[in-house]
Amino acid sequence: MQFKKIFSTILTFLLSFFLGVSLLANSLLAFVIIIGIILIFCFLFFPHAVVLLLIVMRSSLDVFTNVGFHLGPIMVNIPSFTSVFLLIGGGFYLLSQIKYENHLGSNQLGKMFLFWIISLLFWNLISYQNFGIKGLVGIREWIRLASLMMIYLLVYSMTIKIGYKRVINCIFLALPIPMISGFYQLFSGHSTDISNKIYRLSGTISHPNNFSLFLVLFIGITIWKIRFTNKKLLWSIVLAAEGFLLIQTYSVGGIIMLFVMLAVLAIKIP
Repeated sequence: MQFKKIFSTILTFLLSFFLGVSLLANSLLAFVIIIGIILIFCFLFFPHAVVLLLIVMRSSLDVFTNVGFHLGPIMVNIPSFTSVFLLIGGGFYLLSQIKYENHLGSNQLGKMFLFWIISLLFWNLISYQNFGIKGLVGIREWIRLASLMMIYLLVYSMTIKIGYKRVINCIFLALPIPMISGFYQLFSGHSTDISNKIYRLSGTISHPNNFSLFLVLFIGITIWKIRFTNKKLLWSIVLAAEGFLLIQTYSVGGIIMLFVMLAVLAIKIP
């Protein structure tokens, strides 16, 4: 607790200073910093709740891709801000685990994922050396991959502390808004138009291919949910809706990943 008090005091001073500067320079930056202050303080005392909230919200934030500001060649928007926060906040949380609990709280796959992400930083340095400031655009992709790694590590850690069933139930809260948006696009015709004939659904995700992978993930955990719930009819309807939207994305990659996932489930589930 002493560490949290000291960190909170330092954080308050620094963020108050930058908030004052940003109010004079950029109102959008000020708003981002205010949200950052709230999230960081909440994260200090309720890390699991904040992480789950950001994971749930992340699937609906791509609609704000154009809301942000440029930092050199990199566009800092709301989705990227969320990824950066997960990366930094999650890093502090995992470091505290190592310091106070003497372990990372992950399995071998998570540790390999971590070392792979760290190794990719070398190529960003090479890109900067070869192309100057424009070479830093690769940092955007690195942050995206690193945030996925951090989500994996944090979710694995949470399954140990609060149980995987509670984590999965919370993650399901990320499903309704993208699905509702997908059905709205289907019936309103506001979906991506391909050759004026095929309308691909993307929900609140940035691209139909990404939406298809999002649906494949939830199809997998919905199948798991059906096996261990008494409300099989309700979850079967959810599964049918997910499958219908997946078809409407017209994503070959999504369909292939669906069959791969079903093959894995057939092998792993007795």
